[in-house]
Amino acid sequence: MMSETDLGRAWRTAVQELRRQHHGAALDMWIDDVRPLAWHDGVVRLGVPDAFVHELMSERFAQPLHAALDAACGRAVTVEFRIVGETPAAGNGHSPAALVPAPTAPLQPAPAASAPVDTSREGFSALPLNPRFTFENFVPGPSNRFPRAAAEAVAKAPARAYNPMFIYGGVGLGKTHLMQAVGHRAHQLYPAMHIAYVSGETFLHQFVTCIREDRMADFRARYRSVDLWLVDDIQFIASRAGTGTEAEFFHTFNALHATNKQIIVTSDRPPKELLFDDRLRSRFEWGLITDIKPPDEETRLAILQKRAQEEHLALSDEVLLYLAQVVRDSIRLLEGALLKVAAYASLSGETATVALARECLRDYSVGERPPALDAATIVELVARHFRLEAGDVRGKSRRADLVLARQVAMYLCREAIGSSFADIGARFERDHSTVMHSCTKVAECLARGDAAVSGALAALQSELEQQRSA
Repeated sequence: MMSETDLGRAWRTAVQELRRQHHGAALDMWIDDVRPLAWHDGVVRLGVPDAFVHELMSERFAQPLHAALDAACGRAVTVEFRIVGETPAAGNGHSPAALVPAPTAPLQPAPAASAPVDTSREGFSALPLNPRFTFENFVPGPSNRFPRAAAEAVAKAPARAYNPMFIYGGVGLGKTHLMQAVGHRAHQLYPAMHIAYVSGETFLHQFVTCIREDRMADFRARYRSVDLWLVDDIQFIASRAGTGTEAEFFHTFNALHATNKQIIVTSDRPPKELLFDDRLRSRFEWGLITDIKPPDEETRLAILQKRAQEEHLALSDEVLLYLAQVVRDSIRLLEGALLKVAAYASLSGETATVALARECLRDYSVGERPPALDAATIVELVARHFRLEAGDVRGKSRRADLVLARQVAMYLCREAIGSSFADIGARFERDHSTVMHSCTKVAECLARGDAAVSGALAALQSELEQQRSA
């Protein structure tokens, strides 16, 4: 029988792999409500809090979950789900939770408090803070030193240092960690502070649910009465440009800013590249905009050393250095690689060597990389898919089929390779606003379930992935 410690490590490795492969918000929101119970005779029992999570995990994520656990355990396993009631907040902490009680007196610094932010479930509420995401656990380096210093300043003096604070950067670089660290520090200094942490997709889901259930008064009362509002992955709301969701976010933002409440937002791109209305984009530019870049090798090594120490993993400096050298772009992926190597060595009874680490990372997108895709490649793929000439896709014709192909190509340049609106405009000889309009139109087609557009994008994205892995 696998020990509780080994099972815990294998589960954390599996979750890291799931998040690496499946970046959907549904997984991020609910995977931390699942916890490993036991392992016996090749059967891993997982506890879930209720029937909803049981159905979500066993139906939507059954196949990737099995594959991730097989890899983490180093053998084929069977997964059983059991409803065991509420689970404690863990991991990313994406369980719905109530807000911290509203302050009854002016905010004054208080002695550091060890009590966590309230995570009781009630109504349309915020998400709990991950207890690991503190300033003490945030490893500084050249890529994140300035945003960390700014975040600490905000935590010490909410709404007086930088308001709003906008943090952007790639996936897995520590944006959420830094934002939640502000929440933890502010809660220690101001225990009565009303703190709300919410993801962009959760905000969207709650807004739609409240409209359906005629509970907008409750929704507004919760989000317009906070002292510190932490909004993660704002790009999900940006994808709803021109809708009621964006309007509600705008009015909530204005209400809080007008009453001198601190707002912190994270995104995968800067405000000028989000599909927001100009009036909302300008609000973000009132305060501080800062980015987190991929960590350098020394910082990656320091992160590995710290995490290995926290997890009591006996890995040599040689192995840690190898991981730091080959896993370059994501801290989340870096920590997942560390846990996978440690779990594999423990379960197989082998010593963790560089050779073993190389074998464990065989399926990771690390080391040698294929040539990066570019806009020209996307235009060629789109033209071939729609049976058009590449020159026509870039041209000026307003024929309906050419306009659709052109808009799809612009959208893919934006979403698949991260080109700026200005770069896309230069490629298609259009101005910035035309590119934004094209991307918005495609996003709207996807949102309303347009089969032609969604089918074309699925096929094209599949081709792009094949080219990446070629």
